[in-house]
Amino acid sequence: MIRLLPLLLCATLSAQAIDRDQSRFMSEPHGRPGTCAPYRLVFKASQHTERIEVRHGNVMLVHEVAAQPEQTVVAVIPVYVAPGVSIHAAGDELTPRLPLRRLEPDYEQPYVAVFAADALYARPLLPSAPGEVMCDYFENREFFADWRMLDGYDAVVMFNPEAQRPPAGTQRAIAEFCCVGGVAVIVGSFRMGERVEGLPAPAEPELLTVAGVRAQRMAYGAGAIYRIEFDELRTAGRPHAVLRAAIVHHTWHGANRAPGGKPYSRAPSTRPILLEPGQPEDPAPGPMFFGLAVGLLALCAVLPLLAKRLRGGAYWGMPILAVGAIGIGALGRMQQQPRPLLDAWAVLSAESPDAARPAWLREFLLPGQDVPEVLEVRLGAEPHALPRPWRNGHGLNGWQVDYPLQAGTPGPAVELSQGRVGDVQFRDYAAMAWRGEGGFGHGTAPLLEWWLEENAWRGRQAQLAPAQWRTPTDDPDVEKRTRGALWVVNIRAATDTR
Repeated sequence: MIRLLPLLLCATLSAQAIDRDQSRFMSEPHGRPGTCAPYRLVFKASQHTERIEVRHGNVMLVHEVAAQPEQTVVAVIPVYVAPGVSIHAAGDELTPRLPLRRLEPDYEQPYVAVFAADALYARPLLPSAPGEVMCDYFENREFFADWRMLDGYDAVVMFNPEAQRPPAGTQRAIAEFCCVGGVAVIVGSFRMGERVEGLPAPAEPELLTVAGVRAQRMAYGAGAIYRIEFDELRTAGRPHAVLRAAIVHHTWHGANRAPGGKPYSRAPSTRPILLEPGQPEDPAPGPMFFGLAVGLLALCAVLPLLAKRLRGGAYWGMPILAVGAIGIGALGRMQQQPRPLLDAWAVLSAESPDAARPAWLREFLLPGQDVPEVLEVRLGAEPHALPRPWRNGHGLNGWQVDYPLQAGTPGPAVELSQGRVGDVQFRDYAAMAWRGEGGFGHGTAPLLEWWLEENAWRGRQAQLAPAQWRTPTDDPDVEKRTRGALWVVNIRAATDTR
């Protein structure tokens, strides 16, 4: 029996398709809880198309890769930095080891992904310094062509992309990352050797000075793109101070000091939102219903009269009536059934109230009856959505989904400044919204109250407005019911004091 033990252990090892030693977070030892980070998954394929699943609570990310049986596959995918996450591939399951250093959002210490032709060369220009900036270093050719792998970072810094051009999809990933509130600092030329169709252009460049060095700033959605000449940065006395100044210039909204409290993060907020799912609506009868009803009435009214007039009708009239009724009932079951209902609320964020500019859309979804318990998103499909498990203020499980490059139509705006909305203290204004006053409907009131509690006391200045939006996904199996939307435009400081 003892001799058989090594054989049993070998059989167990051979069943593990995923390489536990080579698979890891590429950001190690850093990671931001509640967000996604790039994960390098190494496994042995068992078929020509392998399906990779990243499961996190009631969310599943799906990625398919082409392979050859027994071939070693290396896939870089976004994986949640959270307990309870599992990765499934080639019939095997892996619980990823979480990064040891959990970096919470911090205005004073941005978390940055640095890309350069030589990662070692970039370290002296922007070194990691606890309390000032924390960095992960990569080569330009490793750039992630999916913004969801940049989800946990506050900023991306790229040195001379024309010297070692990043892979295709980089420009779209940068645009989508900036649209959801990220900062991209491009040192050198912005030419990356690819032509991208259908990508909205950034706002007109704003000339400014950061830490004594000239820079261009281009607003994009809720984020911004900064461009600095490499020669000017190289000759600056403290290049790392210049790069940090450009990053915090956006996150501090152009002010000369950070706001109070913690930054607004893409990870789900711990403050509950009092969103309640609505009552299911009774389905309206369609043309087929009325047609079948008329057919049944005609059958019941006409057939007995015909049976009386025909010889032997008393014998075969009732069977025909029964068969006809059964047939109409069977056809009735073929009517289109009401789809499962999903209630949706949204917050749209941008630096401009212009509806033509791209915006960051965050949806909060609560399922009704018969809605699938797990929300599945395919990584290669448009739009590039990123869902996360979320729970409303009443303990109901739902989803928080981020979409870049979206649009909406804001209504009349009010201004938040120094903790007051107009002349009203922000909590009193939230109570007015619950009563349907101030232009915010009852569906938008819980979003407004939650956002004000998160931001008003931190010195933020913003324009707030109710909004109309169209959900970017069209699932034929689920009907989305839009309940309310809030448009947020952060007002930046008028002067640059750096």
